[in-house]
Amino acid sequence: MAYRGATGDLIRAAVDGGADGIVMAGAGAGSTSPGQREASAYAYARGVVRRHHHPHRAGTGCAPTSRRTRERRRAAGAAHLR
Repeated sequence: MAYRGATGDLIRAAVDGGADGIVMAGAGAGSTSPGQREASAYAYARGVVRRHHHPHRAGTGCAPTSRRTRERRRAAGAAHLR
């Protein structure tokens, strides 16, 4: 679960413990904290599949993926998340 100031410690622990995948619930439009983004890149670089659940907490009832988020995913090489 994403929240302001969340670290990526649990993500790294899951990866180091042998996890095959990680499911994350983002905040607002599906965003995560900087620490979680770094840990997600760590997981992706080690072949751990990450799925991101986009919650419906935005004011209109939908949570679209922002252009900035899509660009970050492309830059991280997350082809399956485009």
